[in-house]
Amino acid sequence: RRRSSLVARGGSGGRPLSRAPSFSGRASAAPLPPELAEEVMRTLKSIYVDKMRPLEEELRFAAFYEAPLADSEFDMRASVLLLGQRATGKTTFARYLLGRDYPGAAPRTDRFVVVHAGPRDARTPGEVLVAQSELPYERLKHLGPGLLSSLEGSQCAVPFLEDVTLVDTPGILASGDKPRGAGGVGGTFVMSDAVRWFAEQAELVLLCFDPHRVDISDEMKLMLKTLMPHESKLRLLLNKCAPLSHAKLQKSMGALTWSLGRTLKSDRPCRVYLTSFNADGTPADGAFADTASLLEAEQRDLLSDISECPRRKVDRRVTELITRVTAFRVHALLLRHLSRQGSLAGLFSKAAAAASLASKKATQKKLTDSIAEHFVQVKHEHKLPLEDFPDPATFCETMLSIDLSQLPTVTARTTRAIEEVIAADLPAVIKLLEDHDERVAAAGRPATYAGSSGGGGNGAVGVPSG
Repeated sequence: RRRSSLVARGGSGGRPLSRAPSFSGRASAAPLPPELAEEVMRTLKSIYVDKMRPLEEELRFAAFYEAPLADSEFDMRASVLLLGQRATGKTTFARYLLGRDYPGAAPRTDRFVVVHAGPRDARTPGEVLVAQSELPYERLKHLGPGLLSSLEGSQCAVPFLEDVTLVDTPGILASGDKPRGAGGVGGTFVMSDAVRWFAEQAELVLLCFDPHRVDISDEMKLMLKTLMPHESKLRLLLNKCAPLSHAKLQKSMGALTWSLGRTLKSDRPCRVYLTSFNADGTPADGAFADTASLLEAEQRDLLSDISECPRRKVDRRVTELITRVTAFRVHALLLRHLSRQGSLAGLFSKAAAAASLASKKATQKKLTDSIAEHFVQVKHEHKLPLEDFPDPATFCETMLSIDLSQLPTVTARTTRAIEEVIAADLPAVIKLLEDHDERVAAAGRPATYAGSSGGGGNGAVGVPSG
């Protein structure tokens, strides 16, 4: 019963789907051996592709919420998004993680670069990257051709990339920098929209700062606002710290946290890592004895944080599927309930056929109020939390935009299939993860896998790689 209630906790909240709290937000969640991670993702994919997606298509779920999930979204690796102003060390940090430069690596202000695993070094134009069905970037098409012309893929055979994909980004403009073209990097799309999309897919967002200039520019404020829904993923890297004494580091940290505090308006402080790397990607030695050991410890903590990304990816996908299935259950129950209300069908027809704007608004208002009452009826009948229901006005707007006669009848077979996923399939996946965590806890030591003790420069960098 406890696991079933976890599955029932996710909510829709309208369009797009709201995110349910992670079912596995415990600090005790252990790294997963690759074979278990693959089993979990394979099972989730089977649940969705074989059971849920056909039902979603049958009941027009995409018209009310989000488009169906592609197969590649279950096969995607964990990802880390690198952000920061120009010359804050993003590309150098990527060089450190990979142990080499990725194809096309260069400090730049006009490119999003997806650095992913591949059998050989290659660069891929954005238009080709989003067209590859085995990669999960097709949804970037909706951001327009401007983004695609400022996007490229960079593949190379590096062990780190077998577990984690890196996304390098255009440098965020500092105060006094020349503005971009109207709209975005190339003037034809909004950069914050692209950052928002990549942040949604990422397990970690690393925001780099130079300790000598921690001002928060207008574009940085916009990026921080964009990242607020994902603040649990956000980490700050105060880079290039090796030449600084402990006192100067404290001063830079204070300036950074003060500047961010005025912008983020969050009760949850971000973790700040102190880092420093040479131009060749090797860790820089601290110039002062009191900072050398500190930088070394901070670097270890950062690598440990990154090493948890594959587990976070699995947990995130489980949570998102819980959210989606829960929203679809409500969707199916609403359609079944409303199909039995003959008076509502007439009201929808009247609203759609209203001749004047005033008449249309009045009828839609009456319809929205009526729908909200029916939501409450479904809530009580099936003992569901109201938070799982969509926004009544948005729901009505969608209902008015489609041909209601084309909506199929929700059968008992459909509701049984949904309940089977909620009561049996998803709890079985959660149990796999919980049993693994319990075994690791009983052993009394953290789980490690091949590559998990590696340091920078060898491409392993603390990420379990099997």
